[in-house]
Amino acid sequence: MSSYLWIIIIAVAAALAGGVYYYYFRGGRRERVSPDESYIEALRALLDGNQTLAFLKLKETVTHDSSNIDAYLRLAALLRQRGMNQKALQLSNDLYLRESVSESERVRILYNLAQDYEGLEKFEAAEKILKQIAGMSSQKATATRRLMDLFEKMGRWEEAFRAGEDYYSMSKIKDRSPLARFKLRMGDRLMSEGEYHKARIEFKEALKLEQTCADAVVKLGDAYEKEGRLEDAAKSWRMIIDVNARKAYLVFDRLQRVLFELGQFGEIEELYNRILERDRNNLSALAGLANLAEKKGDRQQAEEIYQQILDLDSHYRPALIGLLKLYREQQKFSEAAQVINRTVETLSAPEN
Repeated sequence: MSSYLWIIIIAVAAALAGGVYYYYFRGGRRERVSPDESYIEALRALLDGNQTLAFLKLKETVTHDSSNIDAYLRLAALLRQRGMNQKALQLSNDLYLRESVSESERVRILYNLAQDYEGLEKFEAAEKILKQIAGMSSQKATATRRLMDLFEKMGRWEEAFRAGEDYYSMSKIKDRSPLARFKLRMGDRLMSEGEYHKARIEFKEALKLEQTCADAVVKLGDAYEKEGRLEDAAKSWRMIIDVNARKAYLVFDRLQRVLFELGQFGEIEELYNRILERDRNNLSALAGLANLAEKKGDRQQAEEIYQQILDLDSHYRPALIGLLKLYREQQKFSEAAQVINRTVETLSAPEN
C-alpha cells in the first residue's frame, strides 16, 4: 500500500475519533432541551420579569415548534415592548396568514395586529381590525372597549363616548362616571371654537355623569366668563361647594377676580366659611381667610389662622410664607427666623 493511501486512512481515522470525542464528551452527552421545556422556561422568565431570557427562550421555542401560536404571540408582545413594532407587525401578519389556527387563536392574532398598528400610529388600520373583531358576538364587548381607548388616543371624543356607552351597556356597568372625561374634551374643543353655549351643554353632561367632577364646574364657569356673563360664572363656580368642596381651591382665584369686578368681593369670605362648614380642615379655604384678614389689616387674626393651618400641616408652604411675611412686616425677627427654619425644612418635601 502506498504511503499516500496510508496518509488518507490516518486522516479519516483522526476525524472520526474527533467526532466521537466531541459527541461523547462535549456535545452528545448534553441533554437537548425540548421545545416544551423552552416554552415553560420562557413563561417562568416572564413571571419573573426577565424579558431578556423570556425573549431568548421564546425564540428557541418557535424555532423548534412552529405550531406554538402562544409563544409567537408572546414574542410579538415582547417586540412591541422593545419598540420593535414593525417586526411585531410582520410576525403577527405571518400568523394571520396561516390557515391551520383555531378560531380562538385567530382572535388573539387579530388583537395583536391591532396593537401592532396602534404602536406604529396606524390608527385607522387598528380601528378597522377592532371593528372586525367587534362583529364577533363573543368579542363585541372587549373589542368595543378597545375601540373606546383607540378613539380617545385619536382625539375622536364623540366616537369614544359612543363606544364607551355601548361597552357599559353590554357589560351592564351602572357607574358611567369615567365617560365624563369625553364630555369634558368635547366641551374643550367647542370652547376653542368659540361655541360657548354648546360647550356648557357638554360640561353639564359631564357633571351628570360624574357628580363630583370639579373640572366640569370650573369649565362651566369659564364658558360663562368668556361670554362676559360674570354673574353666571360666579354662580357656577360657587357650585364647587356642593360638588367637591375639597377641590374648591380650583375656583378661588377665579371667584376673587370676578367678584371684585362685580363689586361683591365680600362674598368670597362667605364662600370660604361655607367650605369650612363642609370640610373644616380645608387648608386652601383657611389660607384664603388668612389672606383676607391681612387685606383688612387684621394681622392678629391672620397670624392665628396661619398657626391653625400649621397645626394641621406643619409643611403647608402658603401658611409658612404668609406667616413669614407677617413677621417681617412687624419686625418680629426672632419669630421670622423660626419660620425660615421651618420653611427650609420643607424645601425637599412634596408640594401640598
